[in-house]
Amino acid sequence: MSNQLHTRRYEICVMENIIKCAVPYR
Repeated sequence: MSNQLHTRRYEICVMENIIKCAVPYR
């Protein structure tokens, strides 16, 4: 159930900065 929200926010982060978001997000 938390996967849908995580995926949507991840998409926005990728557009802004995948590196800065991919590090703290994973």
